[in-house]
Amino acid sequence: MILIFFRDNQGELRFVHLDIMDDALRNIRHHPVRSMLVEALKEVGFTVHQEVQGLATQGSVRRIDIIAIKNNSAYILDPTIRFETHADQPHEVDSEKKRIYEPTIPIYKDKYSLSHFDVIGLMVGARGTIPSFFANKCKNLGLTHSIVKEIAISALKGSVQILRNHLYGNDNGNFKLS
Repeated sequence: MILIFFRDNQGELRFVHLDIMDDALRNIRHHPVRSMLVEALKEVGFTVHQEVQGLATQGSVRRIDIIAIKNNSAYILDPTIRFETHADQPHEVDSEKKRIYEPTIPIYKDKYSLSHFDVIGLMVGARGTIPSFFANKCKNLGLTHSIVKEIAISALKGSVQILRNHLYGNDNGNFKLS
């Protein structure tokens, strides 16, 4: 845990609590999901690039989780694990990811000499739920139901690990769900 102290505009002493472990645990939960998607995409014939750095048309730098290419079409895929709050959330996540990554498409179309690029935000529920939006997109990409189930289990295990850290502390990282 890191505490950053500062004075506000009125001179009052304030602090911000940063828990680096929270970010690390969220990444530990996210990366296996991304890796499962990458391997499943490769199995159905996609050429896959991970963690691709690029520029948006406005000049901002973006790091794209997955670019999957097949038959002169490509997909920017951004798997995101969020706590489930309402039924429209997967569509909202998809729209959010489109706003973020669509400005990069012209650069990637040119870089990979492709005519079609689509951005898909794939929300997985933090409690292991798989929205129908996610399942349908996976099906459209040719991925099996079994990979969707593995992703759900992985997300849930990662969430349990985050919960355990909040309840019992880090314990020097000795806790690992198998």
